[in-house]
Amino acid sequence: GNGVLYALHSEVGGDGDVIRISKFDAVTGELLHESPEFNWNGRGVTLGADTLWVADARADVIHRVDPSTLVPINSFPTPGTEPNGLAFDGSSLWLTDPFFQRTYELSFSGLVGARSFAIPNAFRTGLEWEEPGMWMTTAETELTRYLPGGAVTGIRTLQGLPSGTFVYDIATGNGKVYISAGDRIYIRDW
Repeated sequence: GNGVLYALHSEVGGDGDVIRISKFDAVTGELLHESPEFNWNGRGVTLGADTLWVADARADVIHRVDPSTLVPINSFPTPGTEPNGLAFDGSSLWLTDPFFQRTYELSFSGLVGARSFAIPNAFRTGLEWEEPGMWMTTAETELTRYLPGGAVTGIRTLQGLPSGTFVYDIATGNGKVYISAGDRIYIRDW
């Protein structure tokens, strides 16, 4: 949001259970701020309600983080066992859990909303809200748009990515899609 991009990353060669949160200028790519290391398996990140939300698959929680200081505030447990993609729709959080084969609507305290739906257990790691629904990763470079009740309303293939790229998470803004894959963030027209 606001021309800022948040990314989760671990050290090269790390096991993924120790991450940092980096805050970038979405236009220039300049690193604006970086957190200390956290013992989290960070899988998804979204900005909503003046809060940065981070899914931690190690502890099965969503961490609430101050978006300016990148300091954790608190956390709540997730309904499943492998929280991945996170998105914010303006009032609720959305979470993918490929292991439990669900996408959950969540309150800011972790209560499951009425609009949760089933998903297959494959590739469903990335999530981004775009009214009236959400884009979810559904293959190596494919995104599928779901409405909050689970209906599929579109499919897009991300173009111009190196062969063998596995898209992990996405963010959209400023007419662009920001694609987290491997140790890179690719920027493409949306």
